[in-house]
Amino acid sequence: VAGRVDKAQNMFGVVNIYFKGEQYDKVLTSIKTLQDYISKEDFKTDDNELLSKLKSLDENSSLLRMYALDKLAAPKKKEARVLKSELKEKPDDAELKAKLEAAEEVVKKDLNKMVTEFDNWINKYSKSDQIPVAMARLGGLYQELNNSSKAKAVYEKLRRLYPEHEVVKQISINSRSEDRRVGKESKINQ
Repeated sequence: VAGRVDKAQNMFGVVNIYFKGEQYDKVLTSIKTLQDYISKEDFKTDDNELLSKLKSLDENSSLLRMYALDKLAAPKKKEARVLKSELKEKPDDAELKAKLEAAEEVVKKDLNKMVTEFDNWINKYSKSDQIPVAMARLGGLYQELNNSSKAKAVYEKLRRLYPEHEVVKQISINSRSEDRRVGKESKINQ
């Protein structure tokens, strides 16, 4: 079993190399290969150290998979922003409107998939030290979906559970900046 765990850890090392190299398609392919290997091999053991390594591999490969999906969605989000900007300049362009609607639908589908993935991960690995970062990203995904009530609920839970975590401090700074920006805009619009 120890040799199979070592092989799985080496496979995860490849995943990390691809992630650091921003080769997100290869990250997903490598994680699938790793997960297939783990599901097909016999990893039954009573050795707590090996069990801990397997748990860590599962947790971290699942987390990297989500971040890779998130990174792969970025160009689609950018395309939708560009189309939206172009539509402001040409508001009567029906073809541009149709392209924007299609792009936004793809982005919305990707975001909903990522919300499900992050939410499932958070529930499955509730004891992970990566929970605060994953929760922050989940809140960000809800914001991108314009679901401010769910984003707020996630951020409030994050603040309540991890008040001293760096990501909580960053969210607090960003929300205060946003509150000031909105306040200035409302004064300008009065």
